[in-house]
This record gives sequence, C-alpha cells and structure tokens, in this order.
Amino acid sequence: MPFVIVQMFAHAAFGLLIRHARSDPFTYFKVGGTNYFVGMVLALVGAIAAGGLRFEWPASLLAVYQGVQYQLAYIVLFALIAVGGLAVTLTMLRLSVVVPVLGSILIWGESPSMLRIIGILLALSALPLVGSDARRTAHQIGLRRPMLLMFLAIAMSGSGALAAKAFVEIQSASTSIDYSLFVFIGATGSTILTWPLARHLAGRRDLTWFAGSDGGARSWRRWAGLGAALGAANVAQNTALVQALAELPGSFVFPVISSGYLLLITLADYVIWKRRFGRITLIGIVLAVAGLALVNQ
Repeated sequence: MPFVIVQMFAHAAFGLLIRHARSDPFTYFKVGGTNYFVGMVLALVGAIAAGGLRFEWPASLLAVYQGVQYQLAYIVLFALIAVGGLAVTLTMLRLSVVVPVLGSILIWGESPSMLRIIGILLALSALPLVGSDARRTAHQIGLRRPMLLMFLAIAMSGSGALAAKAFVEIQSASTSIDYSLFVFIGATGSTILTWPLARHLAGRRDLTWFAGSDGGARSWRRWAGLGAALGAANVAQNTALVQALAELPGSFVFPVISSGYLLLITLADYVIWKRRFGRITLIGIVLAVAGLALVNQ
C-alpha cells in the first residue's frame, strides 16, 4: 500500500506541473522533453546503483512502448487542456483505468466484486458528461472532434497502464527501476521524432490560449527546472506503480490511484487556476469519482 500512496502523490504532482507548464505552449513541450531526459538519467543512475541494467525480451519492450505512449499522450493533452482544463483532462485519463482493470480481469483472471463491476460501468457513463464543457469550448475556438481527442487519450493511457501490468506478469529478473529506464528511453526518442509536430501545435493560436494562461514565455532556467521536477515525479510514479503491481492486484491498484488524486486535481484547478465548471461537467466528475470509488471496494 505505501507504493500506491507514493504513486498517487507523484502522479498528482505530475498533473499540477504540466498544468503550470501549459501556460506557455513552447514551455510545455520543452518541459516535456527535459522531463523525459532527466527521468532517463535518474533511472540509469538508479539501475547502476541497484547492480546494473537488466534487459528482458519482451518485457523491456513493453516499457519502451509505454514511453512512446507517454509522448503521444503528452501531445494530445496539450489540446485537451486548452478546451477542458486540468480536471476535465485528467478525469478523461482516469477513466482509462477501465482498460487495465478489464485486462487484469480478462487476461490474468483477477475476480473483482460486483461493486467494482458497477463502478466500471458508472465511470464509463460519466464520459460524455465530463466532456460537456470541453465540447462547448472546442466549438467556440473551432477545434473539431474533441471527443476523438478524449478517446485517444483514454486509449493511449489505458494501454500504457496495461503494458506496466504485463511487464510485472512476464518479467523474471528485471526490476521497477529497469522498467522506468526503458520507459524514458522510449519517451526521449519519441520526443525527438515528434518535435516538429510539437512546434507546429505550439504555434497554433486556437490552442495557445486557455483559461489561466499567462501568455508569457519562460526563461530556460524556469522550464529546465520544471522539466527536472517533472522527471523526478515521473521516475517516482513509474517505479512505485510497478512495485505496487508486484504486491497487489491490478484491479485494485489502478482504481485506487485514479480516484485518490482526482479530487485533489479538481480542487487545484478550481482554487489555483480559477477554472469554473458547468453543471453537466460537475455531474460527470462526481459520477466518475463515485464510479472509481466503487471500483475500490
């Protein structure tokens, strides 16, 4: 359970840091790239200190896949935060918990209670409600198909979590720090390959402004510091996730992590960045939290 708590708070820190970085679009992508590089270096140091790096086929490739998914999801988040704010965006990602939970049940034979099954269905039913404000904002700025972005975010985040679960199930000698290292190798490589796309998106006016944006570019010291902090949080949450999955069922770990920090993120979006939500979106968030809470039973 301690690893679940560490992962929950580290992931919450990740969400708050990217929301802060998002107030300048170019800073957002520089912070992301720095985050992955710092995470890779920290994980490499940790792997060496633990006795050396262990490579296992195909377990290590699952970690690389999650790293690639990290960068692709990071790009999708750039657009989603513009139209939905942090709480709505991360609620979308938390609903992706259904993917690894179902995988834990169907692939690895875990048996959830009836309350957990009801919770999964409840969380899914919240999806169109949570996206209400985002769809309206997207229509105002001319962004098409916001729900497609949301489904992409859910699919990518869910498959990445499923890869972490699969790694735990098939590895024999690799450790959680080995997993983190290969994750950040994949993420760093993906950042380099997708940098032209990132620069293009950062220059789009319809995606530049969002509620709480300060519109000012930051110095390299500020974005490098944000990226380093994000990298440290990312290493902590990746390592803690694998450790938690090694000790507890995935059908328990994923929902607990999701529901545990969703309320904190929503509160931060409201208090710090003054984000205000429509009634339908609020109902969706409450419904999602209720569903995720039931999955914890």
